Amino acid sequence: MGAAGSDVAIETADIALMEDDLNKLPYLFGLSRKTMRIIKENITTAIIIKVLFVILAILGVITLMMAVGIVI
Repeated sequence: MGAAGSDVAIETADIALMEDDLNKLPYLFGLSRKTMRIIKENITTAIIIKVLFVILAILGVITLMMAVGIVI
């Protein structure tokens, strides 16, 4: 655990629990799943918007500068 572990173990671990309470692990797993879901939604939305802008640019509806200005 984080409080009772050695400094080397804490530095090399992927996850270091700062308390000795393992009852919080289900909450952490749920939080990580929710975080990954939001990240995937954001990436998907960004890709869809970029594809839409490419299609509109090919059709001549918008220019590249308009697409860049809208995204920023």
